[in-house]
Amino acid sequence: MCELYAHGYTSLGKRSDTAPNPALLRADGSYGHARELTLTLTLTLTLTLTLTLTLTLTLTLTLTLTLTLTLARPRARATGHVARARRPSLGVRVRVRVRVTVTVTVTVTVTVTVTVRDLCQTLTPRP
Repeated sequence: MCELYAHGYTSLGKRSDTAPNPALLRADGSYGHARELTLTLTLTLTLTLTLTLTLTLTLTLTLTLTLTLTLARPRARATGHVARARRPSLGVRVRVRVRVTVTVTVTVTVTVTVTVRDLCQTLTPRP
């Protein structure tokens, strides 16, 4: 390992602008070792959660009405020896059919967005 770390240097540049890290300066004027620094990273995240709920309700009503009319021919009815005519008969038949269909559709959409706002690095001497 580089010997300069033991004298308070944490990064090296040119000879003219390289200086010990001021965070390592001790009360007696000497500098501590670079490993005495604590690196703190601060990360700020923003989490956005969007929930969209769509509900579709479809109601279908089918009504079928069937009306059947039947007209019957009159038949002659014999009474004794004279035939008498009868009236025509009418038959009515009604059929109703109802059909109900309900369809429910649920759609859920979830969107998650993560945004990194700040990433800070701090070097501080260990206590």
